[in-house]
Amino acid sequence: MYKIAIVGDKDSITIYKAAGLDIFPTNNVQEIKSKINKLADESYGIIFIIEDFMKDLSESIERYKEAITPIIISIPGVKGSKGTGISQLKNAMERAIGVDVLFRDK
Repeated sequence: MYKIAIVGDKDSITIYKAAGLDIFPTNNVQEIKSKINKLADESYGIIFIIEDFMKDLSESIERYKEAITPIIISIPGVKGSKGTGISQLKNAMERAIGVDVLFRDK
């Protein structure tokens, strides 16, 4: 059974503890990079990361892009969405089925 983690600033992730997710609060990008690797080794199947940090983590996340686990997903923080998560979902869907069926422009 895989576990679910969320990594990011304390204000953005504390609420997820009530939903049963394991939370890992930090504002330090280097800590997040090492935490991703550690969580991947500890049977975490899904790792949510607050999208404010995603632009600095592309190299760390790239190594897991083709792996079955962990799935790394960005989610909005308390400051709101920057569109990173939607962009990732769009790219994943295009890779999986070959076309953009969810977000195509009309």
